[in-house]
Amino acid sequence: MKKTLKCKHCGNEDLFYTKEKYKGEFEFCMDKEGNPVFNADIHEGATYELRSKYIFCRECDKRVCRIDEFESGEE
Repeated sequence: MKKTLKCKHCGNEDLFYTKEKYKGEFEFCMDKEGNPVFNADIHEGATYELRSKYIFCRECDKRVCRIDEFESGEE
């Protein structure tokens, strides 16, 4: 059975996040009025670095668990 996330603080079961740093360059495309168009590849070629070993709750920003505990299925 696959482990699922649930915040012990607020009960959220929907949205969570990890803290990461990214670096890269891209060409921001826009129309003649300055409205963004076709920027789907904005992160292509970027490099990412994990900044925290925890998964956080998107609702209350509290720590939910360590990433390695979630990936290994530990409680």
